[in-house]
Amino acid sequence: MEKNPIIVGSLNCTGEEPVVLKCGDENWKLIPGMSAYLGDIRVFKGQPYVVDKFLVESDGDLLLADVYDHEIDEDADDYDRARINVFKLNEKEKKWVKLANLGDRVFFLGLLCSFSASASDLCVPKGNLVIIMDNIFTRVQYKSSFLDLDDGQLLPLSNYPEYSELFCHLR
Repeated sequence: MEKNPIIVGSLNCTGEEPVVLKCGDENWKLIPGMSAYLGDIRVFKGQPYVVDKFLVESDGDLLLADVYDHEIDEDADDYDRARINVFKLNEKEKKWVKLANLGDRVFFLGLLCSFSASASDLCVPKGNLVIIMDNIFTRVQYKSSFLDLDDGQLLPLSNYPEYSELFCHLR
């Protein structure tokens, strides 16, 4: 494992791939084949991970949340439905494995910060939920929302006081 510091960034004004700078390099190098839009950058167990999705550490594992905004059809009866697939990093095989559910975990996804906690530690009724702190869905009008992964229903977080009371700005 390399011990030299590494910096990963995105030069959005160029429209090109993200760039990387390792300690000792004189110039930034493009990361080929990657979108210029970086959803998340995270160092996990000393390794940098750069994706155009959301990364969440959960119980010592690195999980990836893939949000499907195009699944929301404002003309359909299921406008309040959304889809987020969650994958766990299999470190040995170096691949992402789709998870059936989050169990007791609650994910908090935001544009500047994403994390997870257990429902029991939060003193809330259940897990397998995603609380979205920023409007990451382009066709949904509420800023903070609540997505139950059991049924895919997406509703304003304010409809769930037991969860919205976790945040002082929603009281």
